[in-house]
Amino acid sequence: MPNALFAVDDIVGFRPYGLGKMENVALESEGIRRYGWGPFRVIDRVEDRNGIQIHVRVSADGGQDAILPARWFILWDTHPRNEERLTAQNELGYFMDPMARYILRYEWNAVSVRSAMSSDAPIIWQFICDLAEYERGRDQVRVTPEIIRTQMESAPPPFECLIAEWRGEAIGFALFCTKYSTWEGCQTLWLEDIYVNPEFRRHNRTVSVGRFLLQELQRIAHERGYKRIEWWVLNWNESALRFYESLGARPMNEWTIWRLDPEIPS
Repeated sequence: MPNALFAVDDIVGFRPYGLGKMENVALESEGIRRYGWGPFRVIDRVEDRNGIQIHVRVSADGGQDAILPARWFILWDTHPRNEERLTAQNELGYFMDPMARYILRYEWNAVSVRSAMSSDAPIIWQFICDLAEYERGRDQVRVTPEIIRTQMESAPPPFECLIAEWRGEAIGFALFCTKYSTWEGCQTLWLEDIYVNPEFRRHNRTVSVGRFLLQELQRIAHERGYKRIEWWVLNWNESALRFYESLGARPMNEWTIWRLDPEIPS
């Protein structure tokens, strides 16, 4: 069977369908929800009473490892590392599931997340404007690319920013800073803005760039010892509410936002 061809350093992803009903339930609960579709690097092969298992490096889970059934995986077909092995598979009569080829056709690392630099100020400004337009508040945007650049070059900058890229093109961002929780006695992460270009919000109906950005924020918060991540969501933005709920986030309905404009006392 094709799984027997898995070797150390192969790049694999979860099989999107074709398992038994109970296996699909297990895959959904233990695999995809926790780790995403992939891609993952095979670290080792393990054989036990449950059959062939593979030890994979799970970058979506803070770089930790997982040992999972080999039958849950297929080769990630667009990674250069796998071209030769896919050819060998096909010569042996093992063809990749066509639905899997459709779902996993992203190039390796085609979607990446990096920290923004001051030179990214025009890109960040455009994302801020696009988000404000979507939230029906474009006329309230006062910031300029020059202000953003100057602030990012200050020490320390008032915010940090992540940029998601696909084939070298910026397709989304997450701008965040820190707050202090008196109850937790530590800093927390405040997500001021998150935005992904509409055509990439659910590319191929499987790859969620917004999920990538939030997973990176979770990693940052964990490494820095922040106890929570918080943000605002407009009540009418139902698609965003559903998306955040799918990640396990919960609304704090007992709290109301208040705002007071600063004034010089008379």
